[in-house]
Amino acid sequence: MKMTPARYSQFFGLLDEYARKKHKCFVSELFLKSSGAHYAACFRSTSSDRNSADRFACQYVEIEWSNIEAALELEKLPDLVKRVVDERLRLIR
Repeated sequence: MKMTPARYSQFFGLLDEYARKKHKCFVSELFLKSSGAHYAACFRSTSSDRNSADRFACQYVEIEWSNIEAALELEKLPDLVKRVVDERLRLIR
């Protein structure tokens, strides 16, 4: 299901804020997967050295629509989304 621009911005902001505070990462992409059932978010490190070979390292996280709806309703990320993001972003450090 596609989000309106306002809902997209709100969810992007929730994800980005969490990633920056907890993992020193940022959301570089957020897009609807071709199945239409979930979105994918790409995270990159904020602390990568410009000259490092790992400066473009990223991790993708898929987020089901039901979790996006919950985040938008609660105006915060559900614990399930946080756990998935936490697991994936440990790999980027």
